[in-house]
Amino acid sequence: MTFEWFVSLRYLRAKRKQTFISVISFISIAGVTLGVAALILVMSVMTGFHDGVRQQILGNVPHVLVQHYGGPILDYEKLAAKIRALPHVTDVSPYVSREAMLLSRGNVAAANVKGIEPEHKVLDQAFLTVDDKPVRGLLFQADANPPGIVLAMHTATSLGVAVGDRVNVIPPMFSITPFGMIPKMKPFRVPAGGTGLLR
Repeated sequence: MTFEWFVSLRYLRAKRKQTFISVISFISIAGVTLGVAALILVMSVMTGFHDGVRQQILGNVPHVLVQHYGGPILDYEKLAAKIRALPHVTDVSPYVSREAMLLSRGNVAAANVKGIEPEHKVLDQAFLTVDDKPVRGLLFQADANPPGIVLAMHTATSLGVAVGDRVNVIPPMFSITPFGMIPKMKPFRVPAGGTGLLR
């Protein structure tokens, strides 16, 4: 018998008249064991949750964002080709972003509206679409009237709209008329919904 086992058994085993002390020792050891097991389990769950949240955030946020201060990038295709030629660059996804208000069914919601190209990787996700059609075909129809728009789930819930409903997009632009400044408004149809473009 090793020295460690000898010392541990010496203090775990009680004498004939000290049986109650032995019971208390075993209860204390069981309590410490249960506490350590619960701590390890909670730490494992929180570590997995932290890694999952970080992966979701980094998956939706670009690693590098190229912008032109004070205005749009005019020749963005040439710039995108130059960036793709750089080492360690896997993909480039140009988009246009603008803050706007969404109006539908008397409800208003603020959103960051993004215009993307058909090859954008965000469209590879699963979307709830009209008649289960591909989201790319619904969004980029040349003869669509009104054009299509994708809403995030919580934005659609705030507006009270579903797939197939119409939404008016109001950008921070106004038209000057004899009756004053009137905000510009453009109608869109929601052919698809999910964790999409508007947040």
